[in-house]
Amino acid sequence: MSPHRRPVPLWYALLAILVSTLAVAGTGIWYTHHAQEEADHRWCELLTVLSDRSPPPETDRGRRIAQEIGELRSSLGCPP
Repeated sequence: MSPHRRPVPLWYALLAILVSTLAVAGTGIWYTHHAQEEADHRWCELLTVLSDRSPPPETDRGRRIAQEIGELRSSLGCPP
């Protein structure tokens, strides 16, 4: 080490580590949220096609499936 160079203060090194860690964690959280929104959007497109009630379901099972698809669309926040 050069005799003219001062060592980095401990508080500065700890602050740099803390800021770096928070930046990496924040970026990871943002990316995960973004990826989940994209996946939900893809599901919304599929559920919209599946929930088309033309013609309407005629059996109990068909009505139950249509109801479950409608609830899933609502829980994902898909547009009506």
